[in-house]
Amino acid sequence: LTVLDWDKLLSNDHVGDAGFMVADLIADADAPQRDEGTGLYGEEADGGYVMKEFRVPLISSNGMGAVPWEAKHNPVITFRAKYQPYDALRQQFWRQYLKQYDTDDTGDTGTLSHIELISMLDSLRSTLSAETVNSFTRNGKKPVEDELTVDETF
Repeated sequence: LTVLDWDKLLSNDHVGDAGFMVADLIADADAPQRDEGTGLYGEEADGGYVMKEFRVPLISSNGMGAVPWEAKHNPVITFRAKYQPYDALRQQFWRQYLKQYDTDDTGDTGTLSHIELISMLDSLRSTLSAETVNSFTRNGKKPVEDELTVDETF
């Protein structure tokens, strides 16, 4: 991480650098766990986990050793971060996207009919075959009559 002091006269002046190990963030993460049977993350994996605060020392130099003010001060960069597995983030996106197409007369049912699924795929300009879209049968359901849960659509 590089810190620059920007001004209109001299543009970007190098202030210092700070190092951060992403492995530390991942190792200490309170990340959601996926179900081993289905490979899916639960709906509670919505990114609401607490961010961890990091304090990283800022190391500055002017090319000739330490900067004079460094003897008096110990500058640090403070930031907050959290780790969320990519699969959980992707599933969270698709859950939210699919909810937009759950337009039954009964309200938010958490299930999608064949028409709702086709509407969602059409909005994405999907080129999936009819066989793939009719994957309701893979879940033991009939495309025209039954509905899929959000988890079943994954």
